[in-house]
Amino acid sequence: MGYRWILPGVFCILLMGTIPTLAAKDELNVLVLGQYQGQFETVMVNMYSFGSYSSQIISIHPGSVFLDGALTIRTETIHHSLQKRGIEPVQKALSEYLKMDIPNYLIVDYEGAQAVVDAMGGVSFDLPYEIQLAATETEEALNLKSGMQLFDGRTARRFLRYRSNNLNGPEELKVIELQQLFLNTMIQQMAREKWKIIPVALKLPKMIKTNLGVRRFLDLAVDAINLDPDNLEVNFGIIPGKFTQVNGDYQYQIQGMKGFRVVQN
Repeated sequence: MGYRWILPGVFCILLMGTIPTLAAKDELNVLVLGQYQGQFETVMVNMYSFGSYSSQIISIHPGSVFLDGALTIRTETIHHSLQKRGIEPVQKALSEYLKMDIPNYLIVDYEGAQAVVDAMGGVSFDLPYEIQLAATETEEALNLKSGMQLFDGRTARRFLRYRSNNLNGPEELKVIELQQLFLNTMIQQMAREKWKIIPVALKLPKMIKTNLGVRRFLDLAVDAINLDPDNLEVNFGIIPGKFTQVNGDYQYQIQGMKGFRVVQN
């Protein structure tokens, strides 16, 4: 019958990033990747504790590189490694760095996410400051004012793909924090509006690819059904590192990787 009929509430948890953490039965760690037209644009490790409705979400700048001790090493960025070499090398590197097993992955397609937000009836989001979404070949520039507003699917998809003018510069961390704020709003809204679970769940199979098995889907479904929104806790962070200029360009260097390289040139 397919995953979409395994207690549909599980899929909203998968979408929003409340996907799980650490040990055996009670926790699960998942590498979550946001993708648009074949390009990886968002990288997160989502850690969820079953039964506690507690999730930790760590964002990783897609332009990050790892360091070998105190020395900069010539590696591809995480973004390019994902494109050229696939998910496994990045999973291995992040598992090594975070000192936890990350056996599962979830790829979220942003075009599918647009349909999910529309199925939710939009997301009411309090944008903390004004931003300008750049024009594309098919869409005009869009100016988003600060304050409370309703994001439809198209606006949400463009917002989640928003980047600063300097893609690899320090402003990118502010962009990541802004997107985390939106994801948290989306999670909390779906937790409060459970009657929207079914229309949302019907959209999700078209927007995700994952190696999570049936057992884990069932575990997530049980939590989704029993979830009390007042007890839902989602914490966000950004993997530690610093921006350094290398050959005139900014590079986000993740600290603490000793002797391990994602890939070598």
